[in-house]
Amino acid sequence: MTTHIAQVFTRDPLIGADALARLFSILARHVPGAIPGLRSPGDGGGSARAVRSVHGSPGGEIFWESRAPGRVRGGVHPMFYPTDTHATITLECDAAAAGPDGLAGFVREVSSTFGADFGYVDVLPGADGPDGEPPGFVYLTPQNLRAWLPEMWWGTVLGPAYVDLIGGDVVASAPAHEVTRLGPATYWLQLTEHLESRPTDADPLDLPRRDVAEHLGETLFWKAGRTSFVAPRFPVLGAGQR
Repeated sequence: MTTHIAQVFTRDPLIGADALARLFSILARHVPGAIPGLRSPGDGGGSARAVRSVHGSPGGEIFWESRAPGRVRGGVHPMFYPTDTHATITLECDAAAAGPDGLAGFVREVSSTFGADFGYVDVLPGADGPDGEPPGFVYLTPQNLRAWLPEMWWGTVLGPAYVDLIGGDVVASAPAHEVTRLGPATYWLQLTEHLESRPTDADPLDLPRRDVAEHLGETLFWKAGRTSFVAPRFPVLGAGQR
């Protein structure tokens, strides 16, 4: 089963019912199969997606999950502490729930609406495990962004912090299939027209990943043996309420 992934790191703290309502409205427009709520009777007996909120509501962390077919795992991690730099949105969907084009539309609109510094869409590598679950994937955290980026993704949002660091002209001229300006200092880079599943023994996007990473600056990205990296200095907004 192909599993698509997406994350967005936004400067909006995503605290309060209004922010969450706007976020889920965008999700419903682009990826209706991934929104929390009841599933239709024809896709598993009308079982509800499990929704869990921690640290209290409406300012707390929210997770939701549903079983296959149309398996979805989602989470919204708002800014909790005054030292937080970003709120984080994470989606993991199998192909029956969401395709890459829908996730790309979601990530692009969320990034424009909530002032994202970074976001991406890609496909999990490898085959499902024996229990039908996708392989494990280590999602990025704001702490990762302060150090380095693991790689280029099929679809990537570079927001003001990265555009200021790299240079708008460099980002705009990246050798990607699509480079779209989403805002004054925010760009969407898409490596190829379509996102293919990664086979277990090779990555069909290996060459465009390396070409775009080299163009943007190799020291932005992690590499074994590299000891010096370049990363933005993200401002601490003091928006967390804990």
